[in-house]
Amino acid sequence: MLRALVCLFALLGVVPAPADEAPPPRDLAAEIADISLSFAGGRDAHAALRGLRAQGYTLVAGQRVDFVLHAARPDLLRVETLDATGGLVRATDGVHLPWCSLAGAAPVRMSDEDARDFMAEADFDSPFYEPARRGLTLTHLGAGELAGRPTQKLRLVDRAGQVSVLHVDDETRMLVRREITRQAGGRDHVIATAFDEFEPCAGVRLPRVIRTYVNTRLANETRITALEANPALPASLFLPPAADWPTRPLFSSGAPR
Repeated sequence: MLRALVCLFALLGVVPAPADEAPPPRDLAAEIADISLSFAGGRDAHAALRGLRAQGYTLVAGQRVDFVLHAARPDLLRVETLDATGGLVRATDGVHLPWCSLAGAAPVRMSDEDARDFMAEADFDSPFYEPARRGLTLTHLGAGELAGRPTQKLRLVDRAGQVSVLHVDDETRMLVRREITRQAGGRDHVIATAFDEFEPCAGVRLPRVIRTYVNTRLANETRITALEANPALPASLFLPPAADWPTRPLFSSGAPR
């Protein structure tokens, strides 16, 4: 009977593994990332979303700052804050170092720390969208908890080597928090970005409320009031102000995303 079963399995192209052969280890980080991406709209919807225009405002220190944001794959980002003085423009084309212009003044380079943060923000896609091809590494850290809700914690290392911790809600399967650790004054400080109130945009569920915490203190809250998918975004929005503008370190164009 056993020989007959083995023959049957062979004919069907199914050969049972030897009893002493261990199954391959599960990649829990990849499984969690795939599930979260699916709940956020799926790979096809993410692939089709190539750019965004967002409008909204940020509440910081009791003040409201309105903004317009333009973003596109792979690493293009322009953020304009609007106020009576002319506001602040920050931008990167993904190839050159980011630049900024205050109140219509001549554009200048950002500080190294601001440039690093802005380049990380410019990564258009979810960390769960094709992470391996984009040079991202995900590792499962185990279970966590946020405000009494269970989460799964993932360690993310981006292509520049920056490390962050991601929280995926066990119930909604959405990415709800991202944490990085920075040193200041000889101490470690946790900078956390929390994502809330997800709504679909061209089939992709995106947060409409984003809160930033320094350790446990709420530093600012951003509310997005309007989103436009795949708008026409001319290259001039993102280009640096001079042809000899320095290129960004560790830049890797990769395949089109």
